[in-house]
Amino acid sequence: MARHTITELHAALGTAIERLAPVLTDLEPNQTTWTLGFQPSESAELELHIYRATRAELDAIATALGARPGDITRTGLRSGGKEEHEVRFAVSGIPAVVSAWLPEPSEREQLLARLAQLDASDPSSVRRLT
Repeated sequence: MARHTITELHAALGTAIERLAPVLTDLEPNQTTWTLGFQPSESAELELHIYRATRAELDAIATALGARPGDITRTGLRSGGKEEHEVRFAVSGIPAVVSAWLPEPSEREQLLARLAQLDASDPSSVRRLT
């Protein structure tokens, strides 16, 4: 693991904030939390947690920070009809993670997603279901 200084961590935070300024304009300040994890000479990590977001907002955040929306994964945590998602990447060489609580898909949305998967794997499968 690369060793980083607190100065490098602060620089990475500044870079992340600059990149996200145009993206986070619609979020209330109390909806986000920044955490700087620093263990001198051992590790550093930059975290942004968003309490409520849409998938489009999380995709935009990932893109602004140099990650790909396809890199977003589910953490498996669920609470109150929401599911936590995260994307991991690096900002100026510092490991970083953005996590957000996204609304869980409705039963209808889940069924439509499953039908799309079936259609992609076997186009005749959709005809059998209809």
